Amino acid sequence: MKTKDYIAFIHGDLDGIVSYLVLRWTFPKRKIPYVIVNSGSDFRYILTDWMVNNNLEDYEQVFILDLDISNNYDLIDHPNVFIIDHHESHFFNMKKCKNAKVAVKVYSSCAKLLYKLFSKLYSTKLTASQKLLVGLADDYDSYKLTSPLSKQLNIVFWQTNYKYESFIKQFYNGFVNFDFYQKNMIDIYFRKLNSIQKGLKIYKGKINNNNKEYNTISTFATEMVNDVAEYLLDTYKADIVIVVNTNSNKASFRKNKNIGEELNLAELAENMSDGDGGGHSYAAGCALTDKFLEFSKGLIPVK
Repeated sequence: MKTKDYIAFIHGDLDGIVSYLVLRWTFPKRKIPYVIVNSGSDFRYILTDWMVNNNLEDYEQVFILDLDISNNYDLIDHPNVFIIDHHESHFFNMKKCKNAKVAVKVYSSCAKLLYKLFSKLYSTKLTASQKLLVGLADDYDSYKLTSPLSKQLNIVFWQTNYKYESFIKQFYNGFVNFDFYQKNMIDIYFRKLNSIQKGLKIYKGKINNNNKEYNTISTFATEMVNDVAEYLLDTYKADIVIVVNTNSNKASFRKNKNIGEELNLAELAENMSDGDGGGHSYAAGCALTDKFLEFSKGLIPVK
């Protein structure tokens, strides 16, 4: 017997949180607690830990948003589970569920996919401010960056204390202009980024993928990884940029916008880590496995 309301397991980034807000906007009268999952590879551990004191069957509806959980279908194949995701790695590894509902589609962001899907399923209608917030999250997660506001919004998200609850509270009604403190926060961020960029140690090498060789530029960074990757792409014009984060023991991949779909970074990241990686065609990541570390030995410093 279901005794509790809805619950959501969500990716703990800007797209994941805005996806959660779309869920809240669709069901405003529902109480929807959430569980943050930092990556799809963490999902199994977080879910099994949560299940020590909770049961999926107790909830009327369980939403899993913006997470590649293709290796964990055995845990969540229940009639009350609804999986919605946009990662290419999830789409190409998607398995059939007998009971759970699955809406996995290659899309620019989960927030936009969720809004389009819920508009059809539940006649979800958003205000102009709410649509703008979804649009900014989509602009950042797809890394099109057509508006400077999308990058600034992501900075505010990550730099805010108690970021999830504070962000949800401030932007519950949609996008609002940044206040004085947030504008100052953004300014400090870019000054710090400039300092980090000046201190980077740069390495170069080559990656072979599907019998084609690509020039790569790599560096180490423990923060501001996306911005560091963008800086390297703009500065060195490499085919692929790799930023290694020794704090998280993960490598992030970005590709030059001039490189077409023949190079899928999600597949490359998965291959370079013996399956412990994934993401999108244009941006992906993997764990620092022995296979990746062996590749890194071939990188040489850029003078």
